[in-house]
Amino acid sequence: MMEKELAEALDKGIELFNKQEFYEAHEIWEVQWNEEQGDERRLLQGLIQVAAGFYKLQTGMPSGTYKLLYKGIEHLELVKDGAWGLELPRLLEEASWWRDKAKEMVENFATAYDKDRLPTLERKSH
Repeated sequence: MMEKELAEALDKGIELFNKQEFYEAHEIWEVQWNEEQGDERRLLQGLIQVAAGFYKLQTGMPSGTYKLLYKGIEHLELVKDGAWGLELPRLLEEASWWRDKAKEMVENFATAYDKDRLPTLERKSH
């Protein structure tokens, strides 16, 4: 059943994302993205791009961070709030802050960042 596979991929990706293992989270979600259509595909596309954006930040490439966060935010803004129980508004707020910060970093030729400020992805509590 595809829903079970998607839920498992989301859970594993969230676990990795929250450990700041952004590349690994992006990889998990990308495998599932290939299997999905519609809103689920859009959700995964946004998550993949946001995770990849933070990976670019970790590797000292804020221009890549800016571009990927910009695209990921666009996808996630089109996903219904609460889709798959995710706290998307909070992630969108934090990703938007980092998108703007990355733009500033590019303009200032900076690569240093506060890793304690990186976002986590949460599920809505019932």
